[in-house]
Amino acid sequence: MPEPTPCDLLITGGTVLDLDGADGRIDAAVAVTDGIVVAVDPAPDATTRWAPQRHIDADGAYVASGFVDGHIHLSAVLGSAQPYARASGPSLFGGAGSTADIGRALHQFLLMPVPADIVEAAVAPVLAALAAGGTTAVIDAGSAGIDGIAAAARRIGVRVAVGPSVHDVLLGDAGEVLRVADAGSVLGAAEDWLTRQQNTPAGLVEPVLTVTEPTFCSDDLLAGLAGLIDRTGVAVSFHSHETSKSVADHDNAHGRAAIDRLAECGLLGPRCTLMHAGSVSDRDIEMIAATRTCVNVNPLGNGMLGFGAAAERAIARYLDAGVRLVLGSDYTPSMIPTGFDLVRAALML
Repeated sequence: MPEPTPCDLLITGGTVLDLDGADGRIDAAVAVTDGIVVAVDPAPDATTRWAPQRHIDADGAYVASGFVDGHIHLSAVLGSAQPYARASGPSLFGGAGSTADIGRALHQFLLMPVPADIVEAAVAPVLAALAAGGTTAVIDAGSAGIDGIAAAARRIGVRVAVGPSVHDVLLGDAGEVLRVADAGSVLGAAEDWLTRQQNTPAGLVEPVLTVTEPTFCSDDLLAGLAGLIDRTGVAVSFHSHETSKSVADHDNAHGRAAIDRLAECGLLGPRCTLMHAGSVSDRDIEMIAATRTCVNVNPLGNGMLGFGAAAERAIARYLDAGVRLVLGSDYTPSMIPTGFDLVRAALML
């Protein structure tokens, strides 16, 4: 008989949720090494085939890989806590705020000068709550205090993709473009942070780039982003195409469509995710599909805000075109759904 294969963890006695099974469930042991599932072993003698450092008897419980929340803003927890109240009308992010208003609010939020230790202390329990609900990895779509977020991820053990959120222009009340930062300086600071993270031993933190919105990016910034991504190999996400009004505001400010500006700079592709992207034309979808760009869908968060990928039948149109979709919450972290909640909401749509 061959020697048992060493592993860090072996989970037995559970029902594994696996889409390869006829009904999504299989009886199997799960072997884990270095935090990675190395085998889902259905053999009856699985316990004798592995030599684990630790063994868990699931005692009939379901066993599943952790969920990934594809869109969260972890530093939103730094805001003052308010009890939930049912909306009585449009809000800043739910129809009442202009693109200019939203840009100014995000500019202030992302540039909060908050110490890393305070962010770590605030975000760590949020990550612990996510893990307790079955979410073991998140993509932060734009936050302040990103060093503190990275420290919290390493302390709690939840995988976090996080990085600088960049923009260099805003819109005035009349829709005019207003420069608020130098594109070169923004890119230089982002590259410095990414380089520091990439020089840190690989682990729970994946350095990425996030972009507030193409509306809030000059052509120089978009072109520079393409070069930065080529040099570092990181993934990038853009909040984009949220509503028909925001699309019109972008086009009026920059003189052409956002999808064309991104394509011209070579920013679309498998390592690019468009977040929200609910107000899209057929031509937009064709370009997204052709470049294998990913789209983030946030059915619960967008339902609260009153916009998103459910608008204009975007989800069905994306699926028909073969576009990859990733689910996220886009929640303030004090309102944490489980992955099952996100899947259920997406299926309802």
